[in-house]
Amino acid sequence: MSQEGESFTTKESTELLQYIATNMATRADVLEIVNDVVNEVVGKSKTEIMDYVDKKDREYKGELNLAIQKVDKKADSIIDTLSESKVINSKKANSLKGFQASPV
Repeated sequence: MSQEGESFTTKESTELLQYIATNMATRADVLEIVNDVVNEVVGKSKTEIMDYVDKKDREYKGELNLAIQKVDKKADSIIDTLSESKVINSKKANSLKGFQASPV
């Protein structure tokens, strides 16, 4: 190449342009890299969000099951009291216990 302050020869200019053309990233190259990065970030974020939603879903189902069990125990107690007091017979008591909520 030429020394500082000297002008390029045609050959040197051609070589420089060929080097730039060969090694320069194209728009397609940049878009591909950007798309890969975006897809990776979105994929990780989506996985994290779905994991969080699944965790919360399990927690809420557990809480709901506990609440249902409490209601079932109260209903059993009331039915047993009615049966023991001869307000309802044992057949009716068993029938009423069959209507209890079931866990989610």
